[in-house]
Parts: sequence; C-alpha cells; structure tokens
Amino acid sequence: MNHCNWITLPIALLMAVSSASAVAQSSISQNVADKTSAGMVLNVVGSVELLHEGRIDHVNGGEQMLPGDVLSTGANAFAMLRFEDGSRALVPSDSRVQLLVSQRRHMRLKLLAGRVESRVTPVAQRAYEIETRRGVLGVRGTHFVVRDDGDRISLEVMQGAVSALTTGPAAQPELVRGGFGATLPAE
Repeated sequence: MNHCNWITLPIALLMAVSSASAVAQSSISQNVADKTSAGMVLNVVGSVELLHEGRIDHVNGGEQMLPGDVLSTGANAFAMLRFEDGSRALVPSDSRVQLLVSQRRHMRLKLLAGRVESRVTPVAQRAYEIETRRGVLGVRGTHFVVRDDGDRISLEVMQGAVSALTTGPAAQPELVRGGFGATLPAE
C-alpha cells in the first residue's frame, strides 16, 4: 500500500452542514433503529435513488435503509446516512453503496462505485466495516474516505486508524493511521 497525506475539506464541510439536520432527525432515526437496526437517510441533495427488494425509489430524506438496499447518488448529488450508534456515512456524487449488515454489534457497507466518507462513533465491541472489491476496511471511532475509481481503490484516513485487509491467500492486515492514505493493489 502506498501512503500519502490528503485533505478532504469540501467533504468535511458537507458533513458539518448535515450534522445540524442529524440533530433534528435524531429522534426519528432512533425510532427506526429501535425497530429494525437499520440505517436512516438523513439528508439528500440532488438525485438519489434507493433500490429495495427490486424496486427503485427516489429518495428525499427520512427514508429507512435496510440490509440489502442499494443507495445511488447522481451527478452533483449526495446523501448522508445515519446508523443506530450515531455513526454517519456521506455518499457523494456518482457513488453507490449497499448496506450489507446493520446490527447492534456489526455494521458493514459495500462500496459498489464512487466513494463513501465515514465518521464512526467509538463503541466498544462494535465493528464498522467498508467492503470493497479488493478487501475490507475495519474501524472503531474514526473518520475516513474510501474511493473506487474503477482502476484502483484508495483510502484516506483523517482521524483515528483503519485496518485494511486485502483479498488474497497471503493477505495481512495493514494499519493506516490518521493523516495518511493507502492504495489497495490492482486486481
């Protein structure tokens, strides 16, 4: 993996703006989380769609996201997701993520295209993971971005640390600390 320093101020600003709405929606999302341990789409800007049980719906914000659902953002669009423990994921323009697992002790998103930025609430004994086509990135209490541009998958860690485990028979996890990034090897 190659390490480098990156700055993601525009995404951080979008997350700060959306945090005000997260506070306003916290009681709504808590009710959904209590019933289903799912995610909640808090904010939406632009064209965002949710694929649920074979049906595609336009997303306006306030929608529930269940395991198996796929969220897609169009050009000049983004969606902010909130999970049961308060962790958030920003899905910017031209990106697609699938919620694989959302349980009390385990949350896993799969990055299908584009990128996802996560702010993970530190919770003991809870795994938060981003699955990519080349490996799994696992964290507890950090802020990081994963990007899949088709040719490579890159990781930027703003705060905390991420354990990156690539696929393959001799794969060993590598710890990427805040202020650094990594590129996962090509297929």
